[in-house]
Amino acid sequence: SLHNPNNISSESAPVGVQIEREAIEELTRMIGFPAQAPGHFTSCGSIANFEAALRARDRIPDWQKLRPVILAPANKHYSWVKAAHLLGLGFDSVKTVNLDRNAVLDVTDLERKIEDCRAEGRPVAMVVSVLGTTELGNFDPVDQVQDFVDRYRESSGIDLWHHVDGAYGGFFLSLRNSPVQVFSPRAHAALSAVGRVNSFTIDPHKLGYVPYACGA
Repeated sequence: SLHNPNNISSESAPVGVQIEREAIEELTRMIGFPAQAPGHFTSCGSIANFEAALRARDRIPDWQKLRPVILAPANKHYSWVKAAHLLGLGFDSVKTVNLDRNAVLDVTDLERKIEDCRAEGRPVAMVVSVLGTTELGNFDPVDQVQDFVDRYRESSGIDLWHHVDGAYGGFFLSLRNSPVQVFSPRAHAALSAVGRVNSFTIDPHKLGYVPYACGA
């Protein structure tokens, strides 16, 4: 950051790009993704969420006509509504999934919302789970959501993009394999399933304690 923040290419910042690759590989290993999974740093978690929404949107042919939907829980970060607006999907494209009695994403309501979208003829661009909500630090049931996404793919042939917004709680993954169990069974199950999802947002400037703005 001090010497050359322009990590756009290896020609302009050969050392910075190499350091970024090594750091991203450490993060992907912590998350549970394959070591060579693509990734990069951003200025914040909002930008990382925007990019995830962009990639999910662009998987849908003719998205301008089909008006795809983002399904995100009521505990979502406000960046998802901004992402929908900036990417041309419209504010109404973000459909809220209800929370259950534990204040986390209700998988039963997620299923209902997906069926509602199918009835309206609107494809689901992505499903969002939150790992560490801004207000309460809660973990959505990532494992249950991913299990549903897998079942849905098998039964319908539709591959839903599952993104986890771990901007706040992502670094709890560093304790996932701790010899002393520090999480509840529900939280541990959510953390253990993160490596199965399509994309992940994490903020080193939060629980990674990086002293300047940094998302990934």
